Amino acid sequence: MPEGSRKKSRKGRSLKGNEKVEIVYKVLAQKELQKDVARYHRIGANTVSRLVTKAKKNKKFLSELLSSEEAEAGSRRRIAEIV
Repeated sequence: MPEGSRKKSRKGRSLKGNEKVEIVYKVLAQKELQKDVARYHRIGANTVSRLVTKAKKNKKFLSELLSSEEAEAGSRRRIAEIV
């Protein structure tokens, strides 16, 4: 690697729960192509396909995502109040 250049990480940022819900909604409800949604969110088409498949198999998948995100936000609020 040339001196002064940075090594780029192969792993991208992780998706938040509401982003996952938005991706699944765009593909299933709005009938957008998976590759277009992947390009918009800067993720791989394989990731979009995996999320859609999980949502189709497990009907509670989206509600679990949102509830876990709300639980994290609640714990952060409690910590902020203590500090």
